[in-house]
Amino acid sequence: MKLINKPSFLAPIVVTAMLFIMMISDILGITDADSASAILVSTVVLQIIVFVLPMVFYANLKDMKYTKDVMLRPFALSRLGLIFALLGVMLTGSFLINILLSAVSGSEGGANSAQYLEIGGEGGMLLTVLAVCVAPAICEEFAFRGVLLADYKKYRALSACLVTSVLFAAVHLDLASFIPNVFCGLVLAWLVMVTRSLIASMLLHALYNICVVFVIPYLWRVTLEPMGTLFVVFALAGVFILCVLFSLGEAQAIYAEYARDPFMEKDIPNTKIVNVDELCRVFFSPTFIVCMIVFIIASLLL
Repeated sequence: MKLINKPSFLAPIVVTAMLFIMMISDILGITDADSASAILVSTVVLQIIVFVLPMVFYANLKDMKYTKDVMLRPFALSRLGLIFALLGVMLTGSFLINILLSAVSGSEGGANSAQYLEIGGEGGMLLTVLAVCVAPAICEEFAFRGVLLADYKKYRALSACLVTSVLFAAVHLDLASFIPNVFCGLVLAWLVMVTRSLIASMLLHALYNICVVFVIPYLWRVTLEPMGTLFVVFALAGVFILCVLFSLGEAQAIYAEYARDPFMEKDIPNTKIVNVDELCRVFFSPTFIVCMIVFIIASLLL
């Protein structure tokens, strides 16, 4: 029972189970179908099976309250400014990271997005948005920024955000996108910490997915033009800095608002600098190491 109450032991086991389910689905070709519509529908079903069902069991096992612990509750409309600023942070930051990784590896980015555009043209854009953008946002946020982040909040805030972001990146089974996914996971986790609303991160994640599918492929084409990469890097770096500064200002205003509200729950986890010893115990736990090994092997084989 003591091990069950330790997220550093149990959470990586659940994520490892997710990896195995995804590997089996890929081997069996569960998402392969004759029509684009069938592919998209099967993608939604797989998302629910992989992320939602295990995490409902996990939350019940830990006796979590969905509104208080998982923070599955609405956010104030005044938080929309922060959400759109963080959308800019995620888009520009992840794109700049991908440009750097593409330069190092010599590969061309945007291939997955182009594939989604092709499927969307056959299966309908609305279904594509729901299946590829909205459903993954809801399911993945519920799992990682909802249940797992709630479980890891007993550690310091930075530790909880970092660990759940690494696990989030692992379930994508893509070594090339691991670092950008960790970055996006950190932004999404920070949004939940600030707004205390999982729905806020679901909205941000869905908006990000929509931009990745429908906007990023065209941005990659610009980088292929003469001097295109240099122009894109400088432009996005400027936007990134502006969005980060605006986000920090909005977050400061939100925390000031919390401080003035006598009825606000004082349940923010420890936000002091990360405890290195504590973080090492989490990252070097046997189950976490096994999870990372399975992720690496699965990414190389699939």
